[in-house]
Amino acid sequence: MRIATFLLIGLVAFMQIQCTAGKEPTHSSNFNTWVVTSVISGGIDGRHRAFSVDNTGTILFEDRRNKAAAEMKTVDAETLAQMESLLKQLDLPNAKKNSKEEKPKCCDQLNSYVIVKLDGREYETSNLNLSELQTSNYKRLLSIFGETVSKNETVLMNKATELKIKNAKTLFVSVTDTNARPVWEGAFRRQGESSVFEGEWKNNETQTIVKDKVEVLLNGQTIKITGKGTGKIEIPKEFEGNWNNYQPGIISKPISQNEINWYARFE
Repeated sequence: MRIATFLLIGLVAFMQIQCTAGKEPTHSSNFNTWVVTSVISGGIDGRHRAFSVDNTGTILFEDRRNKAAAEMKTVDAETLAQMESLLKQLDLPNAKKNSKEEKPKCCDQLNSYVIVKLDGREYETSNLNLSELQTSNYKRLLSIFGETVSKNETVLMNKATELKIKNAKTLFVSVTDTNARPVWEGAFRRQGESSVFEGEWKNNETQTIVKDKVEVLLNGQTIKITGKGTGKIEIPKEFEGNWNNYQPGIISKPISQNEINWYARFE
């Protein structure tokens, strides 16, 4: 899901917050560090992803379910100054908590929320009562945050996938038949810090087990898995495919060879 939709869900949830009436609170501006994090979780795929921007200008992407992450320091000083100014005007340490209880979420619903961390202390904005002025400033903060992340999200997601593959200790390869049933399944363990994985293939129909070594090579968004062992199995010695869209350690839309379909997963 793109960050625009991601933030829209959070904004809809935020608009349900009750606004306090009366005198505006005194601004609390005595914090030194800050982090704004937008989290999305749930859905049929059980995702749990987060984007963060902090006071040093670092953008962090986390896939918490699949333990994949990447960061880059790219936010300009002017944008950081705008975000910090809005955070000071929000005065979150003095904001009252929202007494309204949330209804239980549906199991396949996408849930989105924003957490602001000031000097290590966290504030979940959907649980706070904000005044009309604070609400306006919060919308501006979300807008700047969303634009900043949108410019870099694709690069960050691809970087997270690449790091996931490069740092993986285990590789699983499944070769399926025309009915998408796995015929050969391979489980391989990385040898030290090399690109070589060693393990074995198992044929689910005949229960045959064949030891093998495979080498994993990355070229941009293309991955090639080449068999290096001496074992003979009824599948090609080389697989090549691309990851399109964000898939942490999973080769999506692989190239079929000799009408053999396959996929790989890294952990």
